[in-house]
Amino acid sequence: MTVLALEPRERMPAQREELHEALEEGILLCDGAMLRGVADAAGALGLACVRVHFDAGVVQPLADSDFRLEADAIVVAIGQDADLDVAAGVSSSGGVLCVDEHQATARAGLWAGGDVASMARFVTEAVGMGKRAALDIDRAWRGQARTPASTVPATAAHEIATWYHPQARRAQQRRLPVADRLTGNPEVQLPLSASELQAEAARCFSCGSCTSCDNCFQYCPDLAVSHGPEGYAVLADYCKGCGICVRECPTGSMLLQEELR
Repeated sequence: MTVLALEPRERMPAQREELHEALEEGILLCDGAMLRGVADAAGALGLACVRVHFDAGVVQPLADSDFRLEADAIVVAIGQDADLDVAAGVSSSGGVLCVDEHQATARAGLWAGGDVASMARFVTEAVGMGKRAALDIDRAWRGQARTPASTVPATAAHEIATWYHPQARRAQQRRLPVADRLTGNPEVQLPLSASELQAEAARCFSCGSCTSCDNCFQYCPDLAVSHGPEGYAVLADYCKGCGICVRECPTGSMLLQEELR
């Protein structure tokens, strides 16, 4: 099988892993090339092709770069774009609708996600967009106002106390051997084992999330941190702002900032 692609290899709209796997399985790639015409000769299809320069959607054939390929069949997989006619009048950019962080468009009552709102083209991206849109649609139907953005300054980033987290290697992704891939339609990327999944979960820093480790309570030299049923609280009458609790928080869930006056 041969794949003819307008884009150069490094800019093809494909996942790097899948491209690597295809080459492993013997797929021939003619990147940076375009089909000009097809002729049926002696029971075979003759493909007239040319090398091209492809940039920002503009295709420029290169002089004296014509070549031919032979094929038994041609599968066309180009020009697939989202149909935006259903959202006529809604602003778009680069072939996708413009949406905010809640997947809402500028038109009231219209949310968008997946291929019509992103060029990422990943299922996981589309699922996340669907969730954000569903939450905002539910909010809108209930007549509730959007929750205001956090007032924490952008400079007050979460600082992970990495010395509380031992270094550990990431589990390596395993693939089915090439010979076994060609025998049917099995899964190529093999799943992690139960022990590997547990090890990966243990590598999580729980960034910005309190895990009730009690470090802030234990390390505070002024007994200014209390721990009750509702969680932790800083007692302003005793806290002198030394920042030890923030430094010893393994997940960076505590922030030190000047009190508003």
